[in-house]
Amino acid sequence: MRKGKSIGLDDLEQYKYVLCLDTEFTCWENSQRDSWPNPDFPAEILQIGMVAYDNTTRKTVSEYVSFVRPVLNRELSDYCKNLLRLSQQIIDQASSLPVVVTEIENYLLDYRPEICCFCSFGPDLIQVAQDTVRQGLSDPFDQFAWLNLQSEASKVLSMVGELPERIDVRSALGLTESLHRHDALDDARDVKLILDPLYRVYSETTF
Repeated sequence: MRKGKSIGLDDLEQYKYVLCLDTEFTCWENSQRDSWPNPDFPAEILQIGMVAYDNTTRKTVSEYVSFVRPVLNRELSDYCKNLLRLSQQIIDQASSLPVVVTEIENYLLDYRPEICCFCSFGPDLIQVAQDTVRQGLSDPFDQFAWLNLQSEASKVLSMVGELPERIDVRSALGLTESLHRHDALDDARDVKLILDPLYRVYSETTF
């Protein structure tokens, strides 16, 4: 279980920095819909992207991105390669997860948990935690508070039923669909593009 607490939009102002994160994982047709039901074919990290921005100026202050080589299923499915627009060669040449975790830990030295929170659209941080556990690694995000933008959007925009897809949230906020979906860095940037107008809607209806 993660040590960092889950937070909502009402908690954002207490943090100096917000780190928007997105991850891409090994996948097969219907694996995401069914939450990767086969334990022999789990969601292994293929790419991590992060964008840190100053919570006062709303300006981006740094970015990080890396591809990651999976361990259990190193051969990407055709579905995965087509969805993520990835070649097998890129992943074969990528860093291992232990190397990437060390890089992330060094990157996060400027963003301590007491002044920084994470934000992702969906359960990315939980899936990162699961993958690091499988490889016997420490979770670099474990201590950080986390805002699940998908859940917050559902509440703020009164989207009842199943959690909304990113395209539905963007449409409700008057945003056009991103042209570069399923690239971790671009999707991390997109999290920020969704967070800002969603927070405005939240503020207008709360204060």
